[in-house]
Amino acid sequence: MIAYGLILFATLFIAAIIAHYFYQRPERQYERRLRREARIYARNQSLKQKPPHR
Repeated sequence: MIAYGLILFATLFIAAIIAHYFYQRPERQYERRLRREARIYARNQSLKQKPPHR
């Protein structure tokens, strides 16, 4: 009887971890995209400000 309770608890715990991962994934992708766009913007700004080579 106790073994079934432990199995149920472990199953629910794993399901909660997986649900949390899928719930947080879109936010992480959004943050990653913002960081990538910030790097691209900074690189483009630095290229615009460099004087031409002679």
